[in-house]
Formats: sequence, C-alpha cells, structure tokens
Amino acid sequence: MPRAIYRGIEYETLRYNPTTERWYLRLAKDPDKVVLDPELDELEVECERCGAFNAYIYPVTAQALWLRSNCEEAVAHGEQPRRSRLGQYSRMPPEKPDPRSELVGRGYDTIGERFADWRDGIVGDPRREWEEELVSRLQDGARVLELGCGAGVPHTQRLAARFQVTAVDISVEQVRRARTAVPAAEFIEADFTALELGSESFDAVVSFYAFNHVPRELLAPTFMRIRRWLVPGGLFMTALGVGDTEAWTGDWLGAPMFFSSFPRETNTQLVREAGFEILRDELVTFREPEGDATFQWVLAMR
Repeated sequence: MPRAIYRGIEYETLRYNPTTERWYLRLAKDPDKVVLDPELDELEVECERCGAFNAYIYPVTAQALWLRSNCEEAVAHGEQPRRSRLGQYSRMPPEKPDPRSELVGRGYDTIGERFADWRDGIVGDPRREWEEELVSRLQDGARVLELGCGAGVPHTQRLAARFQVTAVDISVEQVRRARTAVPAAEFIEADFTALELGSESFDAVVSFYAFNHVPRELLAPTFMRIRRWLVPGGLFMTALGVGDTEAWTGDWLGAPMFFSSFPRETNTQLVREAGFEILRDELVTFREPEGDATFQWVLAMR
C-alpha cells in the first residue's frame, strides 16, 4: 500500500483489522501510533507512478477499496487516470449478498453466448439512439459509469472509445468477456445495488436494461446513490421495465433468472424523488425473439 497524507500528517499505510472490523492508519515515523477509522475521502494517497500525493481512495463494494490516481504526468501524455484495486492489500468485511442478485449473476454466467445470440435477434432496439443522445451531451474524456455492462459488446466498446469508462456487472462470466472485449475500460464485478462509490465521481451513469433484474424496492435507494455519484449537472440514462411485477423467478434462456419492475408512473416518480430533473421520458416498444417488449427510457440530470 502506498503512503498517505491524512489531515496534514504522513502515514505509512492503510490497513484493515478483521478481528475488530476497523480500518486504521499507521504513522510513518512511529508505527505504534495509529488512527482508527479515518475518513477515506480525506486521504491523499501517493501515486506509484510519479510519487506525488495526488491519488484518492473510495469504497467500491463491501469487499474492496479502489485507488484512483490523477497523475499529472500521465494526463500530460494523454493517458487516462490510473486506477488500481486495493483489495490485494486489505478488504472490508463481507455483507450477506442478496439471493436475488446472486441468482441473476449465476444466470448470466450460465447463459453466456446464448444471451449474445438472443440479443442479436432483437429488432428495433432503441439503445443506439439513446446512447447517441447521451454521448452528444458529454465532452470527450468524460467519466462514465455503466451499470450492468454484460459482455461489453458493442455499447461499452463505443463508450470506451471516447470516455473514461468504469463498468459494473454481477456476472463473473460476463465481466470476463467484457475485460477481453474492452481492455480500455475498468471493470468491477459487483452487485451495483450494494455498490459504494465516491461522491461526484462521474459525469454520467448509464444502464441498458439491467434495472429489469433489480428488486423494485431497491430502485429508490439505488437512484439516490447514483445521484450522489454524479457531478452537478451529471446525466443518468436508463431503460426500465414497466410491468407491475414485484418478483418473477423462472427459466430464461435456459437458466433460472429474476425480474422485477414498477409501472411507468412509479418509475418516473422515483427518479424525480431521487433529486433528478427528467430531460426525456419515453415508452419504446420493440421486438424481442419471444415477441414485443416495452421499456421506459429515461434521461435525467442531477
């Protein structure tokens, strides 16, 4: 772990004690002196590239922290800010995972290539149109978070060609595919309904259809966290299911899967109550291999 400055004092390292379930900092000049439970967003961390204290830490999941380095040397050469996972150094205590999210993750692990073939059979998908709407409002190099990225083809590829993309998916197999397909993006294997990221870390958050797998009672708190992750004026774009479905579990593409959704009016209310200004809100019907499907596409601004 690199050195860190906390409230004007240099410390040797950040560590986690699994016995006490607490974080602590050791003083570089006196290892016996420690600071318990430091505020992570106040840490200035040493960049391993240039040696300057210009990196910062933020929690990603209950299992790991991440280090984001804003190295001036790298930026001067046109490189994206460097990000390194800190899980190899220390981890937070795990929380009990949501069994519904676990089911979705295992399902997408299983269907793998079948899902890609199924998706290619969709006719009239408005995803590209809405993606272009979002892209037209962003500057090149903007920080974009994608929730439920799947295998990353082709949407994550297109986004990563212009922006600094961090993409999240709960499926081990889908993340493996995405890392191979989109080496320029940063990937997080996690349940994004339990994700914790730094405040004002992104210029945009996008999710193509993934919220259809989120237990609907988790939509409100997830929308509120997304707003915190966005900078003022940041954009949130997503496609939401519109059926009044509290929970549906069954076979989908040959694997057990979970779906949940609210009607359109409730979705719109939740987005507004989370503190967003809605810029565009439309119902779009297109044809999936099994028949017609309708989703609510929303573009909103913090």
